[in-house]
Amino acid sequence: MSSCRRGQRSRRIDWISQEKPDVFASYDYVLFLDDDIEISAAEISEFFALMRERGLDLAQPALTRGSDGSFPLLFQERNSPSFRHINYVEIMMPALSKRALAANRESFGQGISGFGVDALIGEKTRRLFGPNVAVIDAVAARHERKIDLDEGPLYRFLAAKSINPGVEMWTILAENNIEHGVKELKFKGLGITLCERWKFRLAGPLRHRYFRRR
Repeated sequence: MSSCRRGQRSRRIDWISQEKPDVFASYDYVLFLDDDIEISAAEISEFFALMRERGLDLAQPALTRGSDGSFPLLFQERNSPSFRHINYVEIMMPALSKRALAANRESFGQGISGFGVDALIGEKTRRLFGPNVAVIDAVAARHERKIDLDEGPLYRFLAAKSINPGVEMWTILAENNIEHGVKELKFKGLGITLCERWKFRLAGPLRHRYFRRR
């Protein structure tokens, strides 16, 4: 892979989508997993079945307790009725329907770090197809490695290239009028309200380095 396609996994998905679109053509749903996500083939099959049953265009398995993650709302809730509607899923394991993947073909290539890409995909999917975005509590996956914003391979690569993921994220959000943070969608009659359970967790000094809005 050439240096122009290096960076977050979303850049590689973008390259495949643009250069070899037939790779995904025969699939109704595609799940993109980070290499440190632990989930079985049977659980993935159950997950896809639930996406189809619920008519979801964008979803992810919930995170198991004990996993490392940035958004508390994406951790498994055992009292949930199998899934919860949200505004977007995290880039570590998004699953898209065929039509959502086609609609977001260019979304994956926005930025090098991948920060903000997940919010863009969620926003575009909901605008086009309605609020068919969810975290599925009935199937949970474990995120094994700790998120290391100093020594992780991606962050060392970004630092070497003087790429600030926070700047990329806020640029994507601002250009597309997207509010930051994962939120739960609540339905009331024919309308939708946003549940205010959305806080983003990140260590103090690293928050200031990457995520202070300028």
